[in-house]
Amino acid sequence: MKIVYSSTHEQEEEISTLLSYVYSNILPRYLSDKEIQCYEKMGVLQHPSKSPYYYGTLKEAYQIMTCLQTIISIIERKEVGTNIDDESLEELYVRNTKQLESFGVYIPLVYSQYSSLHTTDKGKEEAFFLFTEPANSMLI
Repeated sequence: MKIVYSSTHEQEEEISTLLSYVYSNILPRYLSDKEIQCYEKMGVLQHPSKSPYYYGTLKEAYQIMTCLQTIISIIERKEVGTNIDDESLEELYVRNTKQLESFGVYIPLVYSQYSSLHTTDKGKEEAFFLFTEPANSMLI
């Protein structure tokens, strides 16, 4: 018999927060709203509790949080354009996405797709996206 510790409610909330951050801050820079909605319907980047491969243990929750935080850091660092070995970042990205896939969390893009920002028909990089967070949450 093996005793395992269950993940805490706060860890599950943190996983949900990280997933929503990817949906609202990362993916809109690289995908259109239609593509994001399609991925959302397919269950891409859904909470792992809906997956049969996730048992909700403390170790798994920490692994998922760490993988998501690492992937977010890699993508944001790539956007900034800091001089870091691109091959090592890609290797780290692939390793973390595979780890997430083992828990049933799928990242829709490969590392090389993060090199070009999504543009609108007019060629602007910044546009209104359904999934981005508003700059001001106060209603007048």
